[in-house]
Parts: sequence; C-alpha cells; structure tokens
Amino acid sequence: MKKYLLVLALLLLFACGKKDIPPSPDIFAPGITSVEYSINSQIKCTFSENISDKVDSVVFGIPGGSVKASSFFTDKNTLFAYCGDVLKIQTISIFGIRDKSENKKSFYSVTPKGFLFADTISPFILKSGYTKGRINVETSELIKKIDMYIFPLDTKYRTEITALGVRAIIENDTFNEPLQLLVVEIEDLAGNVNLQRYNKVFSENDSIYGKIIQMEGFATGEKVQLSDSAGRIIRAEYSDELGSIRFTNLKEGSYRIFSEKMEQDTFIK
Repeated sequence: MKKYLLVLALLLLFACGKKDIPPSPDIFAPGITSVEYSINSQIKCTFSENISDKVDSVVFGIPGGSVKASSFFTDKNTLFAYCGDVLKIQTISIFGIRDKSENKKSFYSVTPKGFLFADTISPFILKSGYTKGRINVETSELIKKIDMYIFPLDTKYRTEITALGVRAIIENDTFNEPLQLLVVEIEDLAGNVNLQRYNKVFSENDSIYGKIIQMEGFATGEKVQLSDSAGRIIRAEYSDELGSIRFTNLKEGSYRIFSEKMEQDTFIK
C-alpha cells in the first residue's frame, strides 16, 4: 500500500511541476493559396494567414510589359487588387507581402484563375463608427469620391479616402454633443455612383440626448435642417417617400426647423 502511495505522490509532484510548452515563434512568411478574379474588376489573392497592410507594390503582367495596380488593399488573409481597364492580365506579381509578425515574402507571381468581371455595381456603405475624434466609414469597395457632411455644421474636419472606405478626422472634437454623419453620394473607381443617402447619429449620452422631433408634410426628398437656440445648424435630413422627417438624439430646448419652403420654431421637453 505504501508503494502505491509513493508512486501516486511522485506522479502528482511531476504533474504540478510540469510547465506548458511555449508557443513556437512565427518565423514563416505568408504563403499564397489562391488567386482568382473577383467582382468589381478586382483580383482576389488569398494567403495562408492574416497579412499586414504593408505591401510594397502590386504589378500586373500584360502582353509586352507590365503595369502597376492603381490601388489595392488587404483584409485579414486576403489582398484585393483593382484591375480597372487593364485587360489581358497574364500574371499578378505581389512584392513585399508580410504577415502580422513582419515575416516577409519578397515576391510572388501568379496567374489568376477565372475571368475578369466588369465593375457595374455601385458602392455602398457597410458600416460606420466613431472612435477618439474619428468617424470611420467602411464601404463595399474602393472609392474615389464621397460627398459627406458632419453636423453640427461648424464641426471642423478633414477626410481621407482609405483602402476600406473613408476616414473623417475631427479637429475640434470634444464629443460633448452628438455628431451626425450624412452621406449623399459615393463613387467607386469605375465611376459607378450611389446616390442613396446614408445618415447616422453618434451619441454617448442618451439620458440627456434622448429627445426626438418628427414632422410630416414635406415634399419627398426635401432637405430639412435643424438649428439650436444659438442658431447653429446641428442636423440635416431628407424627407422620406411619405414626406416625413425625424431628428433624433436631441436634448430639451428650443429649435428651429427650416427648409427652402418653410420655417418653424419648436420647443421640446
């Protein structure tokens, strides 16, 4: 019996003292698993792991020479390269592809599979969000132009078109009141335009900014604006197909609602 107890004690001792094997460091560059034509005049390159957005360049091999991709971006383990009007692509060459651990592959050259699809689809907004003085707008594809506004109208900001959409950097942001994003037009690299309006209000204090103003009787698509008691334009909306508008995330106080055809003062409490 004592022998069995001794063996059990030794097993427990070794089990408690055993350390987990540390994970092996990532020393391998990402490998390419597939290259194929995708929608919107793009080539989709899939890799064996998530890749960095640090890519040196992407070049298309064409009969008699080569041409650089006008734009490309990465998303997780995928690189998308925009073909545009580049026809008869024989190869796609990717220079300086890296993984998240900065393991780098200097060069890949692959022939894409499938067929080039012309870009006939208009871009659209996937989502938007606010974080630390920035509003990020993620679009369905690369864009070259966006017509957007941030309210209150005296908000100072600059926009940057990125691989994933557009970024608005707010220069005088304290976020002590809600911000409204209004997008009225987006255009992709092929010239397809989306005129469907996108509207979103970002607010961090709904207990104060929880009031709503709703009105009807406007013409369809009529632009209606809202100013506060100081005369600052803090919202803008376009009336829906029923001629109604809805301003959200407001606090108690006096407001003026106005368009080209009307003007009305109101108070909410």
